[in-house]
Amino acid sequence: MHPRTYRIGEVAALAGVSVRSLHHYEDIGLLCPSGRTAAGYRLYTDQDVLRLQQILIGRRLGLSLEDVRRMLDDPEVDQRQLLLKQRQQLLQQARATAAMIRSIDAALAFLNGQRSNERPQHAVATMDMKQIFDGAAAAAFQEERRPDEVQVMDLAEQHRMLIDRWFYPCSSQMHAGFAAMYEADRRFADNIDRYAAGLTVFWSAAIRANAARSTAPM
Repeated sequence: MHPRTYRIGEVAALAGVSVRSLHHYEDIGLLCPSGRTAAGYRLYTDQDVLRLQQILIGRRLGLSLEDVRRMLDDPEVDQRQLLLKQRQQLLQQARATAAMIRSIDAALAFLNGQRSNERPQHAVATMDMKQIFDGAAAAAFQEERRPDEVQVMDLAEQHRMLIDRWFYPCSSQMHAGFAAMYEADRRFADNIDRYAAGLTVFWSAAIRANAARSTAPM
């Protein structure tokens, strides 16, 4: 029984890559078709398609094409173990992506405010968030406190812990990333500034100061 073969257009469609990319992989000797038709058309086998899959996974994991070549052509590499390792790495990336999606959903829920169909814990979290911004952060800002004062950083830490408790794990590093998002996205800035004009910049600085405090050597 002859092995199944694929034309270059079929391989491109299967893998979601361009024919130009396949030509490039062939030019650099990374993926060469196993045969050709009598008319000279490239023919790829299932093994070629499997190699292409591993090339694309390696690129997805941040490897250079040369690193991918060394990995695939090393006779000491167990291809099954390699696939299992790649699968685990992709699962880790998927979990990280899912966590970021949850963080965006939570931020959007906070922007939209409490809804009638919110789950009770989200309603509690919304009220607690409002207390932090309306009753404390805005007051500290209007009193011209410094964002790196202990009491102000403690407020930022309360905010981080609320996110961590009610929505998703929120490290200090992730929280510091939110500060940049608050400043860059007008929707977030408008929502925070409604408690006090200019509060966004002050609050973002407090979050960063708190994050720096948490990573400072003891």
